[in-house]
Amino acid sequence: MLDKAFCSVRKALLLSLGKIMSCPQDVEDVVQETYLRAVANNTSNSINDPEAYFFRTSRNIALNEKAKLYRRLEVALSTVEVELLDSLVMERSLEHDVEQKRKFAEFCLAISDLPIQCRKVFVLRKVYGFSQSEISKKLGISISTVETHISNGMKKTRKAMSSCKYSGVLQTKGREDGK
Repeated sequence: MLDKAFCSVRKALLLSLGKIMSCPQDVEDVVQETYLRAVANNTSNSINDPEAYFFRTSRNIALNEKAKLYRRLEVALSTVEVELLDSLVMERSLEHDVEQKRKFAEFCLAISDLPIQCRKVFVLRKVYGFSQSEISKKLGISISTVETHISNGMKKTRKAMSSCKYSGVLQTKGREDGK
């Protein structure tokens, strides 16, 4: 009964998941995971409405996968900041290094003030070099929304950097640390 129900809704599952997820391979993986969970949870034929179970379970799995992607992206932001700070250490004068690190720290703070979705788009484009269409697919938003986020991110970051909004914060932090 479960196999027959799965075969009858498989194409519909693929179509509905395609609206949630952008990668066809991920969609196929979620459909397979849905079937495996159904088989594992169908002890003594306990699933009364297999079709509804397949749709509900596949949707939940897809949303969980999307949430994991967002969490990985948020965690990656701090890693990128650390790596970029490390790359600033070059064979130049100490004063130059300090100034570059200060500017970079201001840049990171300016980016951290961006709204979350804008920040994700901005970092994917400017740090990771993703194309607008790749960002659109990855985050499930339109290309025009990606363009708007990039434009807004550039404007807000430039404005924050030009106003030296963060220089007081950085100087105060240095004094609190005893530096």
